[in-house]
Amino acid sequence: MERDEQYHISALRKGNRESFQWIFDQYKIPLYSYIVSLLKSDKWAEDICSEVFITVWNNRKNLRSGTFKSYIFQIAKNRVFNKLKKIAADSRQEDEYIRYYQESTESSARKNELTGSRQSLLEKEIKELPPKRKEIIERKYFRGQRNAEIAKDMGISINTVKVQLYKAQLFLRSQLGKKEGNI
Repeated sequence: MERDEQYHISALRKGNRESFQWIFDQYKIPLYSYIVSLLKSDKWAEDICSEVFITVWNNRKNLRSGTFKSYIFQIAKNRVFNKLKKIAADSRQEDEYIRYYQESTESSARKNELTGSRQSLLEKEIKELPPKRKEIIERKYFRGQRNAEIAKDMGISINTVKVQLYKAQLFLRSQLGKKEGNI
């Protein structure tokens, strides 16, 4: 057999397909068994075995007969370890995605809760504003009116509208800032 192997490896280096088939027939079963023993499963064994023989064909010009068996088994071992690393990385990535999704969902729920609380506080504080200032805020932010429209409708100057909006915003920010610390 050793003599046949030397002959076929030599012929394979020159691109002989029959010699490749002979080598494939000689090593497929032991190689496949070795791969299954490393993986502890035959799920990817066939694919990895095929990859090994593809590598042999692609690197045929560099083959040596004395070390051929250890060469193909080393290729198989490397492919198995690469596959296991990829499976582990995919699993970690999947775990990371699930954790991110859960954190994102929890964070979103918390934001909605805080936004609801903040909205309630804002509405309460708007009610505390002086009547004209409250009306200007409502017209601007709840009805979407422009400053000029508010001024015209209320019979006041546009500068008065701006000043009242500014004062209302300062008041609301300070009140919300104080009360949000207690949420």
